[in-house]
Amino acid sequence: MQLTPDGNPDRPGSLSNIGTLLETRYTSFGELADIQKALINHERAVQLTPDEHPEKPVRLNNLGNALGKRFKRCGELVDLESAISCQEKAVRLTPEGHPNKPRYLARLGISLETRFHRIGKLADLEKAISIQEHAVELTQDGHPDKASRLGGLGLSLYARFDHLRELEDVEKAIKFQELALQLTPDGHPEKPRCFSVLGNSLWSRFNRRGELADLESAIRNQELGVNLTPDGDPGKPTRLNDLGTSLHIRFERLGDLADV
Repeated sequence: MQLTPDGNPDRPGSLSNIGTLLETRYTSFGELADIQKALINHERAVQLTPDEHPEKPVRLNNLGNALGKRFKRCGELVDLESAISCQEKAVRLTPEGHPNKPRYLARLGISLETRFHRIGKLADLEKAISIQEHAVELTQDGHPDKASRLGGLGLSLYARFDHLRELEDVEKAIKFQELALQLTPDGHPEKPRCFSVLGNSLWSRFNRRGELADLESAIRNQELGVNLTPDGDPGKPTRLNDLGTSLHIRFERLGDLADV
């Protein structure tokens, strides 16, 4: 890197590559210094890349993702705000039909939903849903990211249901979560979470409409989520608790001692 001087057209690409490597090492080992250094390299790469350069959206998206990781680690809202700004510009500079457009849209949608959960501004959630819907529409069937984008949209719709209590939102959330589950192969590390998320949405619809079939389906999915989650996984206690709650509700409804 020291051999690539300022003004060399290869310098922004080299900076971006170093930033990505440092980010990967941060993901593996969790050393805060690595994400700090990654951000320095990503920021410089963005600064040195003109808006008309074809790699500008990639470098903006990389910077946005790295800022999102530091926000998750340190909780500073300024990092999330900056991530959203970078991701919005990446989307804006990427023409319709470009293969990276759905990916940038999906990342922006996730960041906007995260900001909604942090500060409670409904406009962020509304925008997140609209953007994620567009990302799903642009993602072809058979694409390896189709399941995650459907699942992300389902989570955002559920978040709006939880906020506004509109039944239509949980209906749509269940539809997209079921599709995401169908597209997630057995053995995939996200499969347990997909079962649990769907189970919780079904439980919420049961709680709203009172139809026993939803509770039965919720329990089946929650059981699969628990059974596929290895001991020691940080998500296991929550999944066990959710399943226990559903079983208790079924006991209250049917009186079957096997549920307690």
